[in-house]
Amino acid sequence: MKKLEQSQLLEIFIFAIAMILSVIGIMSVYTAGSYVASIVIQDPFYYVKRQAMFLALGLVICVATMTIKYRFFTNVTLLKRFAGGIMIILIGLLFFGTPVNGAKGWLNLGLFNFQPLEIAKLILIWMTAFYFAEGRYLPELPIPEQANKGMAFWCQHHQEVTLGLVYSGILLTVLLQPDTGGFAIMLGTLILIWLSSGIVPWKKALKWLGIGFAALISFVVLLANTIGTSDYRVLRILVFLNPFNSSADASRQIRNSFYALARGGITGVGLGNSVQKTGYLAEFHTDFILSIIGEELGIFGVIFVTVLLFILVYLIFKRSLTVKRVFDKFVLLGIAILFMIQISLNIAGVTSMAPLTGVTLPFISYGGSSLIASFISIGIVLKISMYDRKNNRESITYDETN
Repeated sequence: MKKLEQSQLLEIFIFAIAMILSVIGIMSVYTAGSYVASIVIQDPFYYVKRQAMFLALGLVICVATMTIKYRFFTNVTLLKRFAGGIMIILIGLLFFGTPVNGAKGWLNLGLFNFQPLEIAKLILIWMTAFYFAEGRYLPELPIPEQANKGMAFWCQHHQEVTLGLVYSGILLTVLLQPDTGGFAIMLGTLILIWLSSGIVPWKKALKWLGIGFAALISFVVLLANTIGTSDYRVLRILVFLNPFNSSADASRQIRNSFYALARGGITGVGLGNSVQKTGYLAEFHTDFILSIIGEELGIFGVIFVTVLLFILVYLIFKRSLTVKRVFDKFVLLGIAILFMIQISLNIAGVTSMAPLTGVTLPFISYGGSSLIASFISIGIVLKISMYDRKNNRESITYDETN
């Protein structure tokens, strides 16, 4: 019974921390965006009202996710339809998507622009979890007598080929939008899930990751020599390597992020007293909201928010170790890794520990797509945890009565 009580306590903590972070996010969005909103839109509460609406919508969808029957998540036919549907939407966005910051990855829903990429991340985790739980154990298809090598390979490895097609279809369309940050998050999540599975030996995986990293550096150097340094992706890497030796325009964003964090010092200049939010720092309420938090609340504020975020990741990871089903383990593990990578990339971006990727900070940054997708993830975590806890209780009751 103690184990059951601990799992229930984990669920309460996971939801409570998500809510605390969301409240901090609403406060941060207001302090970061009120100045510009009052001048440009003549409504200082414009951003905070919309963020509150996104939070309410996210909570409704989170609760709805928790009420869905568990068999919905393990329905392979439904999973394939979702995967096919999201790939069609992502391909369609390349031609008809609403451009935001140069990336055609947004769907105009009227009230706000939604980024289907956020759902694609969860579908990749879903597909991978199903493969590890069931897909790789399914029997091979019968090979026709006159089958060529391609057909024979498909029959023998149809699950792996299907998974590879979904991976490549989603990753390539995201890269073509182009959304380098989204591509990096999804690729990193998949790599860490596969490494955690034990299927791929760590030594072999690290060797290939090293080769891949070296190939990436070589590609960037070749790209810079071929098309020059005008490409924004090359510029971001050059700024990352030396932010104070790059052109003023290219490094303006990261320099102003440094200025905000330096001005905030240990305790900050106080809520609402940021200077960088007055037009110096772009994306002050989205990608760089942590810089504004650092300026107004100091390093203590940054540490508090960061610790809460990583506690949330830890709790989800911890729950993934105690659930019984392999499918449940990998879904929870995938969501924990997804949050971890997104948090790490955002923090690394605003501090120039990694190239800028345009990644938002979960629960904190302004935006409907990120906040709603984050609460869908929390809903899935809580649903799986509650289902596992219910089954464990029933099995214990059965054992006690027999």
